[in-house]
Amino acid sequence: MKVELRHSSSESAQTIALERMADDACAFEAIIDDRLIPVDIESNDSGGGRMRIGGRVHRYHVLRRDNTLHVWVDGRTYQFERIQATARRAGAAGSAKSANQLAAPMPGTILKINGNAGDAFDAHAPIIVMESMKMEMSLSAPTNVVLTSVDCQVGQLVEMGLVLARLEPVADAE
Repeated sequence: MKVELRHSSSESAQTIALERMADDACAFEAIIDDRLIPVDIESNDSGGGRMRIGGRVHRYHVLRRDNTLHVWVDGRTYQFERIQATARRAGAAGSAKSANQLAAPMPGTILKINGNAGDAFDAHAPIIVMESMKMEMSLSAPTNVVLTSVDCQVGQLVEMGLVLARLEPVADAE
């Protein structure tokens, strides 16, 4: 089994190929920037586990949404897009659903909500701030949006994947 992922960070995108080794169910090879890196992955039923990279053990948790993976590793969250092996793309209905919702990428506590229903946000503007494992993270608008509803409260403990807010994309004014 081979999976290709694209990690988008600031200005650049990095492609990562992850392939299971045939002789061991926990052993993988990751190819990053033409480097071959052995990775041992032990997973549990809740979408997390431990992985060993270069002799170091890291805790991780994965949330899958359509073709997007939100990966929490040792207190940091990374977002990956799964590259399809064929020309087939994710269905429009699934893409529209995730683009119209802001969900918790991991379990945590809501610290701040930066608006109310009807407020407009520019792309990448923080809408909700939450804390997980003593780490604060801002959940931002994917594009220019109007907040149609807020489905959480400050101080609320939320589970991973819970919809925190609903969004409506707006066309850019020229």
